[in-house]
Amino acid sequence: MYDPATGAVSLTELMAAARQGHIAIHLAGSDRVLVGAGTAHGRAVESAELFVLSRNAFAPAPEAASVAGDPGPTITIGMLGPDGNIRTEKTYRTNGPAQQ
Repeated sequence: MYDPATGAVSLTELMAAARQGHIAIHLAGSDRVLVGAGTAHGRAVESAELFVLSRNAFAPAPEAASVAGDPGPTITIGMLGPDGNIRTEKTYRTNGPAQQ
């Protein structure tokens, strides 16, 4: 993990799905970063994970459909195809179980 404030790089546990060309979004008011989409070995990665800074660990990112009845905030990530059009999109809860 890279810390831009200090320039230091430190080890973390492995992600469930390695990826490059992904999006990383710090979830305001929390110590979590949503890491989603990207590619691995030339193939699209259509999932997301949460990096929990206080635990220096990754956790599954709950999709909105998997947290039924929760009216909390969400974020939608669209994954582009080779032609630049949105191929698929997924919506994740930003207040899911990994907040603990």
